[in-house]
Amino acid sequence: MNRDRPRAARRPSTLSVLLPAILLIAGLLPTAAAADDHRDAVVVFTGATLHPVDRPPIEDGALVVRGTDIAFAGARADLPTDLPADARRIALDGKHLYPGFIHVASELGLIEINSVRGSVDTDEIGEVRSDLRARSAYNADSLLISAARVGGIVAAHVRQSGGMLPGVSTVLRTAGWNWDDATVRAETAMQLQFPTVSSPSNAGDEAGSSARVMLLNEVFDAARSTAAADNAPPPRNRRLAALAPVLDGRLALHVAAYGRWTIGAALDWLEAQALTANAVLISTPAAAAYAERLAALGIPVILDGVLAEPDLRDLPYDDAYTAAARLHEAGVAIAIGNGGSASDARNVPFNAAMAAAFGLPKDVALRSVTLSAAEILGVADRLGSLTAGKEASFLVTDGDPLEIVTRIEQVWIAGAPVDFTTDHQLRLYERYRNRPAPAAP
Repeated sequence: MNRDRPRAARRPSTLSVLLPAILLIAGLLPTAAAADDHRDAVVVFTGATLHPVDRPPIEDGALVVRGTDIAFAGARADLPTDLPADARRIALDGKHLYPGFIHVASELGLIEINSVRGSVDTDEIGEVRSDLRARSAYNADSLLISAARVGGIVAAHVRQSGGMLPGVSTVLRTAGWNWDDATVRAETAMQLQFPTVSSPSNAGDEAGSSARVMLLNEVFDAARSTAAADNAPPPRNRRLAALAPVLDGRLALHVAAYGRWTIGAALDWLEAQALTANAVLISTPAAAAYAERLAALGIPVILDGVLAEPDLRDLPYDDAYTAAARLHEAGVAIAIGNGGSASDARNVPFNAAMAAAFGLPKDVALRSVTLSAAEILGVADRLGSLTAGKEASFLVTDGDPLEIVTRIEQVWIAGAPVDFTTDHQLRLYERYRNRPAPAAP
């Protein structure tokens, strides 16, 4: 082989030339014009009952979407008269309009198939990874996202796990070309996985002296020293520097503590570190055992699932189901999730529905997966309610979306309708529902 021979210019393959055209014809690759056509468009929805969440329902309502945002949400009788003549009008008589759901403490976009390690990006090596960002690991093309989207999930609070400080979480829409396009809030909260305390005898002083809690204390002490030495010359420790916004209150701290004794130890640690002001607890229904204390400290709770068994054998069967109601009665702000599972994110509203069936007021249950979730995550200016100025991310249903028999007929995210045929699960359902009848014997 003559290695001195100049290599000929590589010609593009026939497939690489034709593939974009094939996709365009098939409607799978939208043109630039198609991607932008909703940005200045005006769409008027009339006749539906509006459920704004931040105020009472509005019968015979109207919703005006201008570009990506809501321009008006109120009674049809109060509809603005200066709407453009070419505004698209959609009649929804007898239907219901709700703000889209938010999947809190989610793994959406970070995991595809549990048994395929290359498709799992929820964990990294090491205990302290506070400089990592979940946003940059988000896979906007995940098939699990499309399944969640048609189930009414319009945004996800995406977080990594593993270690003690796995990094900074993010809030992303479930629609978008990539993580940058989908971003609602790039840096939402520093995540902290509190070391497990297995029994009452390991709580309190013993928990504070455990190796992992000692390491956690050392990290935060070093971070304070780093923040104080603001003029120190580089190189600086990026992992310690990443904690500076937590220490001065600019970034929330989400503390994941699972188990009754671990929760108590985590609250003790937050008080000792003077970090309760911007803390959020991510926990199981066992958090209800600390409802009064959480309310006194002003710490909101992301309830990581309601459909669970009691964590202690001598508790009543419905301990987990009533946890949300007990937290609410104590005055704790709550958002309800489903354990972060990406594969069944569409079931988030049914966790809220179970809490409503066991004492949580129905409007609070709806709020827990919409506006309260947005408030806890710091994105209530963009999501969570049908309010003028917020993103037009909502659902059109034939009934209450917390009821499993309700059908979600349309989903809109940031002013653009969701194509339900993008959901592979729905395509499989339609395929086998319409399979040919077997031949007669």
